[in-house]
Amino acid sequence: MGAALPQSVAEGEVVPIPTSPSLLIYSLTLLVTSPSALPAAAVEKAWADKAAERKLDRIKQERDLRLKATDWMANSDVTMPSYIKTWRQSLRDIPADYDSSKYDELLARDDKGIYTHSIWTQPTE
Repeated sequence: MGAALPQSVAEGEVVPIPTSPSLLIYSLTLLVTSPSALPAAAVEKAWADKAAERKLDRIKQERDLRLKATDWMANSDVTMPSYIKTWRQSLRDIPADYDSSKYDELLARDDKGIYTHSIWTQPTE
């Protein structure tokens, strides 16, 4: 199993931000109920340190939605057009093709909330 969860947090101690929702809730409860809660600066730094990871998770979620929306084209009774195959491969290659400096560009949206990067637009031919 994983490392044991701390029962208290000493002042000035840096605690990694958990990735699972249940551990995050536990950790937040611990911070609120600890006699010596972490300084706000430490919490803000830990949050900022994980920004790229959170952005990549969001990018992968968006990519997976688009792949699932076109999975039906991979059925044996359907011929997937080559431009869709190419686009799906481009989606799968996002983590390798884009580094963290490009995450904001990939997640940019217009005033209607639609992603603006061309990678998200399903080609029509």
